[in-house]
Amino acid sequence: MVDNDSTKKDVLKFSNPTVAFGFTQERIKKLKPRGRTYPVRDTESGMYCYVSPAGSKIYKTYKKFQGSPQRITIGDANSWSIKDARKQHHKNVVDIESGINPRFKAMQKGEPTVEMAIVEYLENAKKFGKHRKSSTAMYYSILNKIPNKIKKRPFSDLQLRDWENLYGDFAETGKWSKNYNTLRLVHSVWNSLELEGKSPKTMLVQKFGKHLLHAPDRKRKYLSPIPKDEHIGQFFHHAIRITFGDFRGRFDEQDLLEAGKRIPADFQEHDIYDPEPEPANIVYFYATLFIVLTGFRLRNALDLQWKDVDLKGRTITIQNLKGMDSKVYMKMTKQILWLLQHRRSTMRNFNCKYVFPSNRTMTKTIRKLDKFIPDVVKEMNDDSLPHITAHALRRTLSNVSLHIGHESVYQSVLLFHSPKSTADKNYVERDEHKHLEKLSEANDWIDNRITEILLNYDCNFGAFPYHPTNKAGEKIHYLEPIDLEKREFPSGIAFLCGLAKKLNVMEGFYYDTWEQKYPEPEYDEGEDY
Repeated sequence: MVDNDSTKKDVLKFSNPTVAFGFTQERIKKLKPRGRTYPVRDTESGMYCYVSPAGSKIYKTYKKFQGSPQRITIGDANSWSIKDARKQHHKNVVDIESGINPRFKAMQKGEPTVEMAIVEYLENAKKFGKHRKSSTAMYYSILNKIPNKIKKRPFSDLQLRDWENLYGDFAETGKWSKNYNTLRLVHSVWNSLELEGKSPKTMLVQKFGKHLLHAPDRKRKYLSPIPKDEHIGQFFHHAIRITFGDFRGRFDEQDLLEAGKRIPADFQEHDIYDPEPEPANIVYFYATLFIVLTGFRLRNALDLQWKDVDLKGRTITIQNLKGMDSKVYMKMTKQILWLLQHRRSTMRNFNCKYVFPSNRTMTKTIRKLDKFIPDVVKEMNDDSLPHITAHALRRTLSNVSLHIGHESVYQSVLLFHSPKSTADKNYVERDEHKHLEKLSEANDWIDNRITEILLNYDCNFGAFPYHPTNKAGEKIHYLEPIDLEKREFPSGIAFLCGLAKKLNVMEGFYYDTWEQKYPEPEYDEGEDY
């Protein structure tokens, strides 16, 4: 039964009559929103519940402090039980009667603001080497973007709605990682303070569910190795096009005469390309190819220096690998070796220490691939293609490995993941020697896709000092099979690197649905490609 008695002396007056009744979960749930926010009072404790036009319900203590009315938020009705809310309301009333404003109680106790707590946490992490420099820089960047109404107050003074607003503001950017890293930082700092109650992360998870901690489609962002998708072949086709151009022919005097033009005295024959080659993209193209072949993280690939590359021993030393305390050594496949040999022999500045240096200075590494990869994807014009990043190229290698039949147990070895479980760390000997074997098979498969691109299209070789020639000494502008019956082709990667290497094609070699210059090979029955 609803009690409408709202005229007791200890109740502050509202502009509209206030409904009062004994709070229960059922009665609170039945409260309907109106055109403006309205309060209802708990007859048992004197606590108020404010119902907004949007339907949110917030418990508050409403009492005078030193002559002025104070509304002190307790919490969201969906997150707080009535029993806990009444306890907090009672504490607020006791503090006010004792001359303490609960709104500033945390500050009076000496609790630091959110900003002060984050700075102290990051400085301690830096002191003990807990975070990498890039991670520390990212967290400081996040801190600068947290609004003052959050970071200038202590944790105890903030309620669920404050964190909801912060989460919503960061979610609007469309960058899941920004929201996730903010939650992770705030949660770690809150835990370091050993505060009572629920952390902001816990409150948000209880309201929105665990899905807010996960990127729902992150694992699906890669170049599909399934033949019918043609993602890998199309990607490298367009990467080659915007880097080297498509060779269209040799423009000579006869072409001028056929066009009805006079032949200039200084006329020289020249190649015609469509589109025009872009030399500035060469370093981006080879860096992209390197990540696909090795499965390196972007930063490990771009920071690679020549002192870490042993071409004679066919070994790469990986410095500062995520999750590893020591250096990691990787044996190179033939494709990776050809690529690095080509990079070494064609460096504009041979003394440059980086494998993929900046085109402008040659003294620093390129910063990122955020322009080159979107340009390639734009050329592909494929609506089914997910958002591709440099890390998506790393996932591509793993998905190629699974596609050609490798067991999932080898993926952590292939991608240099640090052991996670106690068994992996202390009991199980990881099959490290399988790395080169599995990587070679995956690289051969990717090499096949690039070979198909060069087989099906006339390509530009202007990046090299001369055109490749056939046995008769004639210049060639597309790859020819060495022996179609034996399924032997020149390696597409070696060909791009100015080398002449034979590639024994794996089962599963297929021609894309573009213009075909050779008959499609026959497959064994029962094989689905």
